[in-house]
Parts: sequence; C-alpha cells; structure tokens
Amino acid sequence: MRNMIKFILGLVMILAIVLANSIPVKAGQLAKVTLKNTSAAAANDVHLTAAAGKSFKSGTAPGFNPASQAPAGGSHNLDWTSAQNVTPIPPGGSIVLPVEFMDPWGGINKDSCYLTLNGVPLTTKVTYLPVSTFISNSLPSNGPYKSLAGDITSYSNGFLLRNITHDNFSSQQAPPPPGGTYVQSFSSSIHMEVSTNGGSSWQPMSANANVTVRVHNNGAGGSTGFFDTEMLQLDISGGTLPGGVMIRESPTLQSLGQTSITQVTGGYMIDSFFDIFTELTTDGGQSWTPSGSSTNMYLDTVATTSPIPTLSQWGLIIFALLLLATGAWLISKRQKIRMA
Repeated sequence: MRNMIKFILGLVMILAIVLANSIPVKAGQLAKVTLKNTSAAAANDVHLTAAAGKSFKSGTAPGFNPASQAPAGGSHNLDWTSAQNVTPIPPGGSIVLPVEFMDPWGGINKDSCYLTLNGVPLTTKVTYLPVSTFISNSLPSNGPYKSLAGDITSYSNGFLLRNITHDNFSSQQAPPPPGGTYVQSFSSSIHMEVSTNGGSSWQPMSANANVTVRVHNNGAGGSTGFFDTEMLQLDISGGTLPGGVMIRESPTLQSLGQTSITQVTGGYMIDSFFDIFTELTTDGGQSWTPSGSSTNMYLDTVATTSPIPTLSQWGLIIFALLLLATGAWLISKRQKIRMA
C-alpha cells in the first residue's frame, strides 16, 4: 500500500510539472514581448530568437509584419528606424512587440531577445506578456494595469516604487472610430510598495489618482483595431502616502502607450501598455524630482471564463490517469501473487 501511495504521488508531481511548463502558449496564440532598454543609449534594432524547434512571427504595431517570421529555432532582426519608421527606444523606454506563435507550445528564447544600437547589443530587460480577454471593448479595460515584475521606479531623493497596480477606473467609454480621437478623464486607485530609504525597507501604500488619457484610432490592422495613447495627466495623492508626498505625470516628457483590440468569440482580446514618466514631491508640490526612467505599465491578464484545458492538455491528463491506473493494477496484482 505504501508503494502505491508513493507511485501515485510521483505521477501527480510529474503531471503538475508537465502542465506547468506546457500551458502558457499554443499554436496560433497571440502574446506580447516587452523589451525595456536599460542602457544609456537609444536602441534602433530588435533581435528575437525562437525557442528550439519553435517558430513565431512578430512585428511592431500597428500590425504584424509577415516578413519578420522566424523559422523554427531561427531568429531575425527588425531595424525599425529604416524599415518601420519608428522612433528609436530611448534609455529607460520600452517597446512591446506582438507575437503570434506558429507551433503548439511555442515560445521565445528570452536569453536571445535584446535591443541593439548599430548592431551592438544593449542591456535589455525582457518580459513575456499574454493578451487579456474581456467581455467589453470599452476603455480603459476593466483589468488592472501593473508594472513589470522586478522593475523599480527611482527618484534621486531616495524614494523608490515597485509592484505598482493601477485599477478601479471610475468610467469607461467605447473606443473611437477609425481615424477618430478623444480625450477621457477618470479617477482611479494606485497600490504599490514604497521605499523612502533607497530600498532598505518597503511599505505597501495606496493612493487616489486623477487621470486624463488621449486615445487615437490609427485605422490600421484590419480585424484588429490599433490605438495610439498618451497619458496627459496622472496625479497621485492622499491615501496612505506620507504627508506632502505626491506623484504626477511629467509635464515635459510624453507618456505614450498603445492598445490593440481584436474581437473574438465571447469578447475581445485586448493588450495595452503605457510608458509613464513621473515626478515626485515630498513638500506638497513646491519642488518636484523626476524619475530616473519611465515606468512600463501593462494591462494584466483577465479571462472572461475559467480556462478550459486544450486537446493537448487533456491528452496529458488522460495519459497520466492511464499510467496511474496501470500502476495501481500492477501493484494490486503483485500483492495478490505474494498472498497466494
């Protein structure tokens, strides 16, 4: 009996490991890869490498670039300063690339994703972002925006911010039509961890925010709508912030973003991000200290329904159950033989 229990626990552990490493992406799934420039130079090229035996296609918004498809295990460079006419990514800035996986359980070799300047790799932070599914296409989407894991927004006065969540948007509205633009304002909530001593200790804090965003439908992408966005106002104050501390969107630097919306069965696939430059005051607004770099906030994953296992996942489950049944039968048979 003891051997049987050990056998069952072993199978459960194997199944859990297999599913944990297999579930993230499948053939045809859309996802996003964020590359953040952590160097001191502007980047003018991006390099992506497919995982071994897998392939994908990607491109800069407003749409996929079929020519940028990477073969199985292969890679490609995308020089967008000449081919895409996109402004190079400044120090501290980010680019979010749409990726479509071509193979079951496809993927990207994160160790081979980087930005370059004249062909020379720059220091880069890579984050894999899934696309979220929502019932409504209203903006802002009802999912939270979060800062990238491990990112820290720093100020020269010793204040640091991390694990930022932006949610509880007071109002939403339908996206503008192709070629259309609107400006919307709403209130919201900010939750984050704050250090006032250069990172020696961290405290969870929350505050209120007033936000104004410009949204422009650039009319590209066919079945997918692509929207250029800019955060015009972000005033954070009150809550549990220390007295005199407030945060605002930079009045001199643009905080740009992008949103794409694709209608699917049962809702909309939406991805969205902002690169936000901020300033912080500790004296109630008499003086302001700019952040050392932008804060990349992305729309977190929210599913309209509980995920249903795919055919491949059901196959793994059934296979594990068959192994379990076979093992139990063999153990039972062996015990009967010993008793005889």
